[in-house]
Amino acid sequence: MSSSVSDAVKMSYHGALVGWETRLLGFVQDNPTFPYYGCMDRGYWHYRAPSDFPSTMFQIGVLAMALGAVQARDTPRGARLHELTRAALLFWSKTQHSDGTHDEWYRHEHSYAATAFGAYAASEALLVLRDQHMQGGDEAPVVRAIERAAVWLANRRDQHVSNHTAGGIAALQNAAVLTERPDLSDAAVTELRLLSRRQHAEGWLPEYDGFDPGYLTVSIGYLAAYRRRGGDALADHVVERACTAATLGVNPDGSFGGPYGSRNTQFLMPHGLELIRDRMPAASWILESTLGTGYRQLVGPSTADDRYFTFFFLWSYLWAQAVHDRAADTASAALPSDLPQLVDAGLVRQSVGPWELAMNVRKGGSLMLFRHGSLASVEAGYAAALDEHAWATSQTLGAPLSSHTEDRDGTFTLRVSAAFATARPKNPLDRLALPFGFYKASVAHLGAAAYRVSDWIKFRQIRRRTSLPLVLERKVTLTDARASL
Repeated sequence: MSSSVSDAVKMSYHGALVGWETRLLGFVQDNPTFPYYGCMDRGYWHYRAPSDFPSTMFQIGVLAMALGAVQARDTPRGARLHELTRAALLFWSKTQHSDGTHDEWYRHEHSYAATAFGAYAASEALLVLRDQHMQGGDEAPVVRAIERAAVWLANRRDQHVSNHTAGGIAALQNAAVLTERPDLSDAAVTELRLLSRRQHAEGWLPEYDGFDPGYLTVSIGYLAAYRRRGGDALADHVVERACTAATLGVNPDGSFGGPYGSRNTQFLMPHGLELIRDRMPAASWILESTLGTGYRQLVGPSTADDRYFTFFFLWSYLWAQAVHDRAADTASAALPSDLPQLVDAGLVRQSVGPWELAMNVRKGGSLMLFRHGSLASVEAGYAAALDEHAWATSQTLGAPLSSHTEDRDGTFTLRVSAAFATARPKNPLDRLALPFGFYKASVAHLGAAAYRVSDWIKFRQIRRRTSLPLVLERKVTLTDARASL
């Protein structure tokens, strides 16, 4: 990465992180004489009414505090961040269930994502402090909680959401380092091999059966962090293929992803790309082509909601900034010449004159259209109200009824026909609050049963797809002079 581009990326990190510390500390119960000292779920400890439990996803902000404490060490500001990091780690350990799990959306959920991401954040925060010879406070209960989480993760995986599994792999390896238990490292390798087998031949890691650029960088980040803590070299192979696929998420205006991704993301997680960019040119090219052009076109710490700011974006950007500041300048990276065609993912990227099209034919033809490098149109799909109790959407991921492309005499034409599917925009608790409350107070206390029920709920609300006899037909025509949708 050349000096000028490196400076541009550096400025993007700075702009995206303005005011991060003030915002983050507003989430923390920082009074040691009060209950919930160290809790980072403000809805629980401060507003109280919105939640009857502290969601672990907010507690993941502990990793951002640890990174901030290291950056500001030997200053009063750093000392405060250090003390609150220790308090947040201890609070995280106290909210763990006896089976090693944590909750994300409701009490006694026994969530894989909350357990994997929370254990990773807690373990990495401890290791970050240890790397700088900074004490993590009363570490023993925190390490025991990390170990319990790892034992639970060693027997489970999320086959539908690859970034969850990648987070679990990184958590297992960190736990192995902290506890000196090689069986946990072996479990991480086992999960890595299974993830490698699920990696599509085109390089992407499935997110609800599809290619999603943003969440692909989440997986890259966790696997790069896993490798950094002594993980198996197979991770490099998985990450390199994933990075190559992720280049297809870069848009001409410097944005990343969009409605053509399986999960609509328009962000990237930069820390993993920074960790590997010196040996994987595709990672450097992605950073140069996105953050090298600015940061406002990306969802990031400065624009994310509180939940994703805390558990998702902040620590990744802080880590990326620190890695970037230490890296030496190199030549700018070129776009890899052997880019895959993501045919099975449904992605079509086509340039004609000033136009560039990015469309997913497996997602009802959801598309972004650019002209002279600027966004000209977004067509994410259609919704339909069938009656007062039923809705439909054209955005559902799945094979199209038909798809045909033609590129002849300077005219590119794409036709796609896709069935609508049922949509579920209503909150099921509108009518099921009482029975669900009974479930949380009874059966949900049984960890194994609760985990299976949680997966069933996600199937009902997220993964289930029912096609309808309603069809969207879309035709796109591009010439040098005009675009027609």
